[in-house]
Amino acid sequence: MRYIKSPITLFRNQHGAALPMVLILMILMIILSAAAYQVSRGNTGLVAIASSSEKALYAAEQGYNRTLWRLNNEKSDFLAAEDSNPDLIQYDDKDYNLYELEPGPNYRLNVLVPLIEIEGQTDKVEDNNRRIIRSTGWDSRYPERLRTIEVEVYKKTFTQFVMANDKEEDKSGTPINWLSGEVVYGPLHTNDTLYVRGNPVFHGPVTYVKGIDIQPAENMYNPAIFRKGNSQVAETLAFSSSLSNLKAHARIDGHYYNGRACIHLEDGGYNIRYYDRTTNTWHFNNAEYRFLPTNGKVMNWWDIPQSDLWWDWEIAAERAEDSKDVMFQRIFRNNDGSIDDNRTQNFRSFEDFAKTVDPLDLPPNGVIYVDGGTGGHDTTAKYNVELGNVFVSGKLSGRLTIAAANDIYITAHDPCDWSRPGLRSKPNWSQWWDNTPGVTYQDTDFVPVFENGEWTHNEVTGSGDDMLGLVAANYVNVLHYNWLSQHDKDVRYRGSIGSLFQYKDYCWTFMNIGVSVDNAPDNIYLHTAMYAQNESFGFEAYDADLIRGKDTARLVGSIAQKYRGPLGISGFILSGGYKKNYTHDPRFLYDSPPHFPDPVNSGWQSSRWSEIKDHIK
Repeated sequence: MRYIKSPITLFRNQHGAALPMVLILMILMIILSAAAYQVSRGNTGLVAIASSSEKALYAAEQGYNRTLWRLNNEKSDFLAAEDSNPDLIQYDDKDYNLYELEPGPNYRLNVLVPLIEIEGQTDKVEDNNRRIIRSTGWDSRYPERLRTIEVEVYKKTFTQFVMANDKEEDKSGTPINWLSGEVVYGPLHTNDTLYVRGNPVFHGPVTYVKGIDIQPAENMYNPAIFRKGNSQVAETLAFSSSLSNLKAHARIDGHYYNGRACIHLEDGGYNIRYYDRTTNTWHFNNAEYRFLPTNGKVMNWWDIPQSDLWWDWEIAAERAEDSKDVMFQRIFRNNDGSIDDNRTQNFRSFEDFAKTVDPLDLPPNGVIYVDGGTGGHDTTAKYNVELGNVFVSGKLSGRLTIAAANDIYITAHDPCDWSRPGLRSKPNWSQWWDNTPGVTYQDTDFVPVFENGEWTHNEVTGSGDDMLGLVAANYVNVLHYNWLSQHDKDVRYRGSIGSLFQYKDYCWTFMNIGVSVDNAPDNIYLHTAMYAQNESFGFEAYDADLIRGKDTARLVGSIAQKYRGPLGISGFILSGGYKKNYTHDPRFLYDSPPHFPDPVNSGWQSSRWSEIKDHIK
């Protein structure tokens, strides 16, 4: 008989088989838990690494933004202040000065300044308009985890262009065309529409904001006209509405005057004859003086030698002036402001007085500001001593910016010498003008460089680093009419038949033809950067002398103006004023005269951002 086991017995005999399965499941659970833990720990580490890496990048950005803020807001050269001996390094096969800056709490900084080689000069100079900022940052918990960024920044300036115009029209709204025969040597920019007729030649790149109106239309891409092309850009160069910054610089560490001023640049300094409208007094190089004619301020016709009366009024007037007892007094004052009669000195002529006064040194920060009233731009009102006008000429040795609350007039001769106006038509007076009339440099000159008959650039020659800026709230003009006189506050030499030969303060006209002293030379030299904030640069009598005309205005520098200002008229029969020869000072690509105005929207802007592995040690 077969014995059959019960189900309970079978179950009791197999209960040991479940234990290994339980153990296997437990081991699997432990392995999975351990794996999950390791994965969790790994993810936490990755998150921590990513977090610290991001914090390191934020720290590097903080260092960069701090340096950018300093570039835009600190006017002093903080680079040289923090590192007076920068290292000369090679970067992309180019020379740079490397400045090490003070580190932050979790970043280190240095700044690379490119060095520029100027044709004709042996030493390279720093580019003031470009910088490379390097910033290495880290998380304070993990200082060994570094990230470094490199940002190249640049600054737009007016002087980077040989001409920068806000409007391509005159004050009346009439468009000014670029015409055949006109040549521009250097970059040109306009915030407006560029008007081109015929075949002018632009040797530098041309940019415009609104568009281009060109006839014939096929000249749009004509390389014979646009030697380096033309392009439309989005960003304007915004003109400032105030010269308050220059005024502040003049008051703090420059030279400030309040009233009409005549400035002659010479011998590493300057002479200035000015009227102080605050005290109603005259000064020459800060020495007060006054004019004391014994026979009144107006010369009558009977005072003129009759032998000279009819053939040349101008010469007759000068000879009569020489025969009078003209006296200048140098004034000294007591502490209470009263005149010290015991120290007052008398002189037969202004020239004798001027010999006793030393020229002035250029201001420490390179800024002269002439304050005063505005307006009065015509041929007579411009001499009003209450206006903030500057009359300037000479040779500059050094770096200087002259700013005027109203207008600046560039003259052919020393405007401090008010006793010798001249008629251009008188050959015996031709030596009255300086050899290079206008404003030029004493120790710096320029030589045009041509390749295959094409202008490429100006080579800077000489031993100096002379640089001049002329900044006017309104006009910068080449002087044409009349001259400044020694007789009264606003009188300049001019005889007038219509006033019974009186030495009066106006231009006499006959049948609408102006009869006045022409003190503009045939050629005027302009080595300067000019800025006409609300008006323009030009020749104040561009449409005069339509039969004979002038020769050439020779600019080496830069022009920034609100409106296009005319220098002359060119026609088939009649022409007048000056022909233009505008060339760019190559130094203005990287440098500007002291505190010269920049576009309102210039600032330092980034042009390239990258992360590099070369951490700052």
